[in-house]
Amino acid sequence: LLASRYRKGGESLGTFAADVKLHAQYGYPTFDARAREELALYAFLQGLSPEPLRQHVRLAMPQTLRAALVEAERAEVVLSTRPTPPKAPTSRPPIRQRRPAQRSGPRTKSYIQRDNRGFGRVMASQ
Repeated sequence: LLASRYRKGGESLGTFAADVKLHAQYGYPTFDARAREELALYAFLQGLSPEPLRQHVRLAMPQTLRAALVEAERAEVVLSTRPTPPKAPTSRPPIRQRRPAQRSGPRTKSYIQRDNRGFGRVMASQ
């Protein structure tokens, strides 16, 4: 009976673990506590569903039924949440184009006039 026990749809993890432990205690009364714990842990891991949850708990390699139950409860919260779609990038306001400066008056050309020491100064001509 213990080996054929699987988690039913909608059954809580705590209820499933308690039922497995109860089946191990009543099904194997002559076994010592450690052997019953191992049988219960094995049955819990075998009967756990859905499959991704079972795989996650098995990869955690719990040593006791209690540790397996805690890990399963933690993982179930994460695995049962639906992934949120990535947010679309927010549109930025358009970048304003820089307007050319309005000049008043005629344009002037500038040049550098150097003296005999190599220093220069900016000169403007019209």
